Amino acid sequence: MSYFIKQISIEHYRGVKNKQVLLLAKRNHATFIVGPNNSGKSLLARLVRIFQYNLDGQVKNTTRFAAEKITDNDFYNLDTSNPIVLDFTIDNSILAQYQDPNLNKLVKFDETEMVIQIHKCGKQYLGNICIGINGVRSHIATNKDQSLEIAFNTEFLNNVGINDEEVVKICNVLYSIFQGSILVFDPIRAFDRAGEDSITVSGYELVNWLNETEHLSEKRTAKDKVKQYIEKQLHLDSPVAVSSNVNQKELRFTFSGNMELSSREVGTGYTMLYILLMELVRNKKMLIIIDEIESHLQPGLVREVMKVIKQIGNAQFIISTHSPIAIETATEEDYLYRSQKIEGACSFSGFFKHVGSDPSGSRISREICNELGVLPGDVLLSNSVIWVEGPSEVFWLRTWIKTYCEYLISQGRLNSYLLEGLHYSLLMTGGSTISHYSFEEAVISLNDIEEDTLLKVLKVNPNPFVVIDSDRTTKDSQKYKRFIRIAKELNRQNRTHYLLNDCIIDNEDNIESQTDQIPNLWILSGRELENYTHPELLKKFYSQREQHPASQISGSSSVSDWDVFSPSEGAGRILESRGLTGVATKSGTIKHKDELARYIYNNFEVKHLLKQSIIPQPNAAMIDDLTKGLDKIIAYIKKVNYL
Repeated sequence: MSYFIKQISIEHYRGVKNKQVLLLAKRNHATFIVGPNNSGKSLLARLVRIFQYNLDGQVKNTTRFAAEKITDNDFYNLDTSNPIVLDFTIDNSILAQYQDPNLNKLVKFDETEMVIQIHKCGKQYLGNICIGINGVRSHIATNKDQSLEIAFNTEFLNNVGINDEEVVKICNVLYSIFQGSILVFDPIRAFDRAGEDSITVSGYELVNWLNETEHLSEKRTAKDKVKQYIEKQLHLDSPVAVSSNVNQKELRFTFSGNMELSSREVGTGYTMLYILLMELVRNKKMLIIIDEIESHLQPGLVREVMKVIKQIGNAQFIISTHSPIAIETATEEDYLYRSQKIEGACSFSGFFKHVGSDPSGSRISREICNELGVLPGDVLLSNSVIWVEGPSEVFWLRTWIKTYCEYLISQGRLNSYLLEGLHYSLLMTGGSTISHYSFEEAVISLNDIEEDTLLKVLKVNPNPFVVIDSDRTTKDSQKYKRFIRIAKELNRQNRTHYLLNDCIIDNEDNIESQTDQIPNLWILSGRELENYTHPELLKKFYSQREQHPASQISGSSSVSDWDVFSPSEGAGRILESRGLTGVATKSGTIKHKDELARYIYNNFEVKHLLKQSIIPQPNAAMIDDLTKGLDKIIAYIKKVNYL
């Protein structure tokens, strides 16, 4: 049994217009989807949520069901005249293990298609599930405007020998199997938010599971397995004990020497890695979809984690990623797809020869390598890397660069967009761990790094750009020392870079006063990225968030000043000093960093880069620093890409 699902086809769903087919890699292998933003990489994680409905197989069954969570936005280009069609091709050899008399009727055939159609009938969204064998479908669904008519295809009975009633039973069983066999990882994993549906996990689910008093043997087994993976294969410190605190929404790790650290203290990257491994071990699913596997992980760990997850259980993996490091782990048994949007429609193209019979697969492989700035024989690394501190910062920079390019093009200062994955990549350093990265050519041995750093040091991309927030830095702080070390390393590397050797600082004794001259370093004037939130967007974000029934935020109507730009104070503390409660952490930063970053990503426009286009107007110094930094980034990307 090499497969659970052989292929998935998608038609008229969200950005997909015409039928797109993705072959899936075998069990314990991965299907990678890589491409620019808004090109359809995350569609697979979305579409499998069609299995979130509670169909009991009787009153509510697969023949006709209400798809309550579908909206017009789920239809391509809002065109509800054509149905959404999702087709899952199942390897029938897997069905024998269920010992179901209905499924046994399928075993004599090599494969079965489970076809899901969603129609808009009047104001309702109605779904129908049928099966297909040897190209013949069991049912024909017809949209009659206000109703969905389902007719059994007699040709199916003649060719396959399975009648209408038997097909309905088979569809109900298959739907139930899919519900229990798929797991989706949310790209933003956190303990204070549950997955959006029954098959999506974030972190909240693990905290609750560890807190339950049942299944103690399963918990011990899962913890022991994850401990071995962390210690033996990832070469990180492994906890001797792990517990959860539901009230505090955190994990508690106990390391050797009785050192106990909360998930907040041990670090986001380590905690999110533990969540990922525990969920994989304890769930035992057959299809696992991980959206942005690089989220929260050190770039070096991404490579090692990809090796580990393929050993866990017996699942097929679908990995959507922006990370060239994740892609480079692909083996000859993995499938790689490029997602792209052409004239408003998303498409998927395989770029290994064994994906489909079309020889264009190999040509697209060369094209992908060209887009990432490397030769085919090299690892798939981007031509320049912008280093930021964490996942929310990735969203901020991604938004700023895209929007600022749009502005520069409108002003005639830029000829075309700079594309992520082609001209640059955004990678995370993990905050203070940036001190353990080297931007010089030498590779630092792992033996030279202290064991408690929980890091592996990489030889990084030869074209790095570093973005660091000021974070109340003083000259005697460790972070200030990191500023200076990074500035010196970048300056020294630039000496040997023929494109940048005219931008070096000869005398490094006072380099702290000359960092603006380093072409690939931006130290923010504001304390952190959230201090750069436009007042209009910040007001809307918290005004809307306060209205949620479970919200603990109050006072948005009493805030008259939403300008939070400051070199020393966190945005959360500034807002609380003005009457908005429930938004600041102890350090003064905003509690809702990830959610705000996503809101900015979805709502930021060119007008938010201008000083006087919107009321309330933004801080002029903030706009000056923001556009100055973006000018620096874009100039650097253009230079190293020969643009």
